[in-house]
Amino acid sequence: MKKIFTFLVLILLFVIGCSKKNEVKLTTSGKNAFAADVDGSWEVQALTELHGFDQQKKDGNYTASIFYSVDVITSDGKILKSLFTKQVDKKESEKITGVKLEAQFNINGSYPAGRYKLVFNIKDILSNKTLKDTASLKLER
Repeated sequence: MKKIFTFLVLILLFVIGCSKKNEVKLTTSGKNAFAADVDGSWEVQALTELHGFDQQKKDGNYTASIFYSVDVITSDGKILKSLFTKQVDKKESEKITGVKLEAQFNINGSYPAGRYKLVFNIKDILSNKTLKDTASLKLER
């Protein structure tokens, strides 16, 4: 009887251990941001690549859906909210390893040169996970 009980406990532990889903966190890589003085205003370009998002497989295709916006924190601490927003819906025949998040927008030329921070506000629509990530930017004429 002890052997059967021990065997059942081991099977139960094995089933519980195998049923745990590995929690994958949203991460970014390859952050890059730069700006150029174009006709008296700043043209900003920023990009990063997102990993760890959820995917759905349907009809042999993988799909992912990401929403993101970009805020700018100026050199004097002001926050310029949602200067860029976009939703990326990606569909591929193979598992999606990363989604490029690119932003391009203008900032009024009256903002002075200096160090700025871009804040990517990212939401994985399928899992409802969110991530805030930053990239540094230097405005110089």
